[in-house]
Amino acid sequence: MLVEPIYRNLILKLKGLQENALYNLVGTDKVFSGSELMYAGLMIPKIEEDFYSNIYVFKKSV
Repeated sequence: MLVEPIYRNLILKLKGLQENALYNLVGTDKVFSGSELMYAGLMIPKIEEDFYSNIYVFKKSV
């Protein structure tokens, strides 16, 4: 098994968003502000599998 036994929280901080705009995480009902995604970031859940990946798609609300 290659997954590390000690996990630290990973925070993904995005760049180039409009601070006052709202962004929906596609496939969920979660909505984030641009400033939240750029400055606080999105916490990435603990990965339990080897060679696992995730794609996060955000759609700007109009």
